[in-house]
Amino acid sequence: MKRPYADKEKNKRARFNAKHPELAEKVKKKKQRTAYLKSTYGMSYEDYQRLYAIQGGRCAVCRRTSETYLSVDHCHETERVRGLLCRDCNWALGVLREDPLIALAMVRYIEDRCLPAKRKGPVS
Repeated sequence: MKRPYADKEKNKRARFNAKHPELAEKVKKKKQRTAYLKSTYGMSYEDYQRLYAIQGGRCAVCRRTSETYLSVDHCHETERVRGLLCRDCNWALGVLREDPLIALAMVRYIEDRCLPAKRKGPVS
């Protein structure tokens, strides 16, 4: 059964989108992001925004801000969301297979072979 005024609503939306393409694209991206967060992580867009605010808009590992968005990090065994990471830290965590022993071995490797002039100290 067709909803009453469905065509009218569709035409109204199309006129708005034609008149305001930048805003329409922004709304479309937010809807897509919202659907992705819900289907992939079981979280709402508001949950993501809350976590983003708690982290101060920064990656949970390196503390850098992101030009686009932060990736949702989650445990692949429990599916529990752990935090938000920048693309680089999320990639590195995957490459390290989320294994703390590999991560510690990597730290020791860097410490043992890094020139003192290159050392930056702990990330703040």
